[in-house]
Amino acid sequence: MHPSVQSENAPLRPCDGAAGRFHMRILPLVLGGLAAIGVVGGWTFRDLFAARTPVEPFNWETLREDTRLFLAERVELTRQNVGSAKAHGSLGLAYEANRLWAEARECYEIAADLDPSEPLWRFHRAIADHALGDSTTALEAYAALESEMPESIALLHRLGERFLENDELGEALERFERVIELAPQLPEGFVGRGSVYNRQAKYTEAVEDLELAVKLDGLYRTAHYQLGLAYRSLDETRKARSSLKRGQGSRPRYLPDALTTEKRRYRVNYNTQMALAHTAAQEGDTERAIRILEGYRKLRPNDVEIQNRLARAYRQGGKRGKALIALQRSVAIDGEQFETLLELAATLLEAGATKKALSEAERAIELVPEESAAHLMKARILMQMKHLREAALALQRAERVSPGEERVAQLTLELERLKKKRP
Repeated sequence: MHPSVQSENAPLRPCDGAAGRFHMRILPLVLGGLAAIGVVGGWTFRDLFAARTPVEPFNWETLREDTRLFLAERVELTRQNVGSAKAHGSLGLAYEANRLWAEARECYEIAADLDPSEPLWRFHRAIADHALGDSTTALEAYAALESEMPESIALLHRLGERFLENDELGEALERFERVIELAPQLPEGFVGRGSVYNRQAKYTEAVEDLELAVKLDGLYRTAHYQLGLAYRSLDETRKARSSLKRGQGSRPRYLPDALTTEKRRYRVNYNTQMALAHTAAQEGDTERAIRILEGYRKLRPNDVEIQNRLARAYRQGGKRGKALIALQRSVAIDGEQFETLLELAATLLEAGATKKALSEAERAIELVPEESAAHLMKARILMQMKHLREAALALQRAERVSPGEERVAQLTLELERLKKKRP
């Protein structure tokens, strides 16, 4: 063994020689400097090193495969930006969107440490605290944020709800009235104030607020439920029964904040993931699109739409062989799907199998003759085969079924250029 290489089982020992003596002199200075920074900035060694490591799900194995794939991607994105509060905070939003509250809280803790000037990370940390059952810490955090976010209806609404939960009715009323002042077009403030009035036995005032809330949003179950309680206390039995029935299954609903739109994008379900895959493919990130779609293919193996989307992503990424395999699976599930035939024609055309591509395009036309995309595909294939007269006829049919379509005009210009090039 080379003397500079130690066995992994060998005991650790100080470096030998002049270099070792230099390291032993400089190390205390480095550590002392870091410690001084920690004292001044209120940091610890964990903050300087470990705290910026992306938070991973505590129990990967319990997650659904689509959720696992999505979160693995978000963790990796954060790993590439470990010094960014926004990266860690966005990872927290991904966890929050999928109700992994403990992981979300840790992410917000890191984000808040990295950027103490951004109150939204502390706000979402408090949301996670409450979700984890620590209502006292959440209430204290909301109250501390009030001076920094005095016009945030999201904060004021949650603060009012926490005071109401603690039966601090005066404090709750003050926050709900502020919400009404800032956003009178929204029902949440009126529902909050009406709920306070119910607790204070001011049932007539409660009915006034809650009837207005129901007018603003007839699907707001909590508004119906609280209105039912008020009616019942006023002995309006019929109205009470109707409102309580409509309010069954009510649960807290909170006003959105500046991060809510981003958080909603991270909720793992079929629609959001298909949208993410589509966006990734449009932006040229076909590998990401393929990862998302392959995950869903395993979950939904008989879904033709997923197979076709996957085939398109593979084709866009230059992997025509895999695209054809995905399309073969689609055909095996349902060989009479228009989108499958069209995607198959496009893939075969790129592979140079023009006769097979033409056959699939013609099958698509037979299936849905009023769809211009199939006629355009046929025209494109015929142009590739140098059958320009037949291509012109296909374009005429496309124009008839979809007058003025830009794609028809573009392909017609391309056809004219090809005609001019012919000897």
